[in-house]
Amino acid sequence: YRSVPVFAVTDETGSSPYFTDETPSKEPAGFFFMERRDAERILKAVRKEDPKARITTVPFTEALNFVRTKTLNFGGEFHVLPSAREISNANNIRRIAKDSPFIKIEKKLQSKDAYDRIPLFYDEKLGSVIDGEP
Repeated sequence: YRSVPVFAVTDETGSSPYFTDETPSKEPAGFFFMERRDAERILKAVRKEDPKARITTVPFTEALNFVRTKTLNFGGEFHVLPSAREISNANNIRRIAKDSPFIKIEKKLQSKDAYDRIPLFYDEKLGSVIDGEP
């Protein structure tokens, strides 16, 4: 996960991710996105307030440091958000398997529904074997 890129909407220096939403408890919430296109949607809204805002690519490990750090250090909470495509794929796989949805979507996905819930996909054909063990 050290080389997995995630995307954040930041100030022009790339060092300060923006808070772009609120948590259910009304704390400011900022996000790291698994796909650039999701960050681009948020960037459009942020640029109305800061025309110099940009998308910054950071390693997943750095994003996790923001997520795990107490809110007092930053003035809000940070979360990793899965892409809408990942959620749709995960829900489709679970529906085929007759399981409950990965994330239940009533009408429109709200960011709070997906905080830090990243679906991972595994295919046994892609596994490796070391010393006879998968």
